Amino acid sequence: MDAHPEARGLPPDATAVAWDRDSLEYAAVCSEIYGSGLRYVQEFAKNHPGLKNWCVVLDIDDTVLTTAPFRVEERGRAFNGCRWLKWNQSHFLDAVPGAKRFLDGVRRLPGAHVVFITDRRPVMLERTKVNLRRAGLWGKGDLLIGQDNPDDTKQKRRRDCVERAIDPRCKADGPMMIAALFGDQVLDFKSLYGDAVRSARARIVRDGAWDPRYFVLPNPMYGAWKVGYSPEKWHAKDWNCR
Repeated sequence: MDAHPEARGLPPDATAVAWDRDSLEYAAVCSEIYGSGLRYVQEFAKNHPGLKNWCVVLDIDDTVLTTAPFRVEERGRAFNGCRWLKWNQSHFLDAVPGAKRFLDGVRRLPGAHVVFITDRRPVMLERTKVNLRRAGLWGKGDLLIGQDNPDDTKQKRRRDCVERAIDPRCKADGPMMIAALFGDQVLDFKSLYGDAVRSARARIVRDGAWDPRYFVLPNPMYGAWKVGYSPEKWHAKDWNCR
């Protein structure tokens, strides 16, 4: 058995990054998840004939674009928003396996829309669109909704921007029914922290109690799980750029 990464002088997330970047298994599981997701939304469209305004909601990082190259350069350092912003200004990320086939398939369905909801800040969004377009993931009519401030949670944006369309960022598109959600963190689906996460995990282990609309992409590199699902620690990110 190989020594733990730290014991070999490697960053603590080196094995996870290598698995994400190089393994056949990562490519296979992502492709399987997106394949299942496409079959799910095709069935949704079939069961809702005439529905003109529905959507799939996807996270960006390590859901449709892989951040492994950035993690390689970071060499295990704690996340810093300013380094992340600077890196994105001069680099592009590749598509997660299966994402393009899924999005192409969704856009062929009647009434379907694609909505990307990310915690990337507004200053990053134009560059993000360029990256999505370059990776073949951006389509006409897609929405990209970033995080305006720390209180601008994904759950709030899904409710106010997508389902109710009272947020100016997507008011013109009108309310949309969310058929399915894709992400690599629990917060991409619902706001859960601490004991609520542990209870949800116990229910999943016991009886498979997970919403069939939620499709989880694997990400062993980082996440709220690394800080025990503590909202204070997870949201304590340095964006004080100079």
